[in-house]
Amino acid sequence: MCASSCHAYDECGGSPGAPCGCVFVGTDRAYLCDECWHNCRERLGSDPNDLGENHYQDGLALKDLSISNTWLDLPPFVPAITREVPHHARLRAVAAGISDLFRRDPRVRISCSPRLEDPEEFRRQLRCERKGVVLGVLNATDRALELFWNANPAVFAPKLLAAGLTAITGPTFSVLGEHAVGPYHNLTMLRRHHRVVQRLFDVGLEVIPNLYWRTESGVQTWADLLSKSNIQTVSRDFSRTRTGPQFDAHLQGLLELLKAVGRPLRVIVVGVGVRKAVGISRTIQSLDCACTIVTADPVRLAVNRGAEVFRRTNGELGIRVRPDLPREDLALLNISTLSRELRRVTARRRDSLFSNPTRHFQSSSSR
Repeated sequence: MCASSCHAYDECGGSPGAPCGCVFVGTDRAYLCDECWHNCRERLGSDPNDLGENHYQDGLALKDLSISNTWLDLPPFVPAITREVPHHARLRAVAAGISDLFRRDPRVRISCSPRLEDPEEFRRQLRCERKGVVLGVLNATDRALELFWNANPAVFAPKLLAAGLTAITGPTFSVLGEHAVGPYHNLTMLRRHHRVVQRLFDVGLEVIPNLYWRTESGVQTWADLLSKSNIQTVSRDFSRTRTGPQFDAHLQGLLELLKAVGRPLRVIVVGVGVRKAVGISRTIQSLDCACTIVTADPVRLAVNRGAEVFRRTNGELGIRVRPDLPREDLALLNISTLSRELRRVTARRRDSLFSNPTRHFQSSSSR
């Protein structure tokens, strides 16, 4: 049925959730399109342009994505929500979230944060060194990203560049789970990610695509694109799949993708907890890729729970409550601990490569 009747079949490949009509049929929310943020094939809003197929066509197919980026010089760990650490702190690299870069105005739009007008103050707010790395991470709810989707990159890109933003990741529109929103909605969100990434690239930003997919065929599509492209740095966000079978499945998909690409990449992993960070970094580096972990976990553990991240005698990281230490100081201590452990993993990997010069030469030359 999908193959013969749906314009999105070639890209989607079909789904058990077909035929992708209103998911609220049988309830009092059925066909209230003006009040619904889901996109389906039956969508028909009061605005003549508010049609399901229009929203789908506004996006971009992955095969049509045409961008390039550089091998970013990033440390093994980039902390997020660093505005919570002591004011005197100055970090080499920080992650700036959507709330650091943008704000909602009274007209329910999104606009650049006033902090961007003063690059030095912007960095002070993020506790970043004057010449440090500021990595934009567009990780937010679909409602917030809807506002970003409707913003004009040509308007905000110059402000981000003037503020010294090093690079920015693609937005993490949700594409997980098709029982509640339907495959057509998730495909629309994937296409939005690709379109936003293309727009950001076209206006001169160093943009990092997020590697995420709906189906196993999506892994191969990404691998084919990366193998032929000049994309050197990629990202994967695990914020919504931090634990359990979903995490294992998506991590395995990422590893299979990296193997299929067949060349080194800088891989930015967003949103994992401190207990998983070291193991993920080690695994990704074993594939001759560089790994940078971006997470707010060390800061949140300190600020929300008064907890310290520490190294156990077996080398693993543990968490313990420290009521004797100020929470701001704990946040900075946790950043230091995770940074040290991830640097240790990277140093060991580097030593291993130099002990095998042939392999090191091959990895470096393919980069």
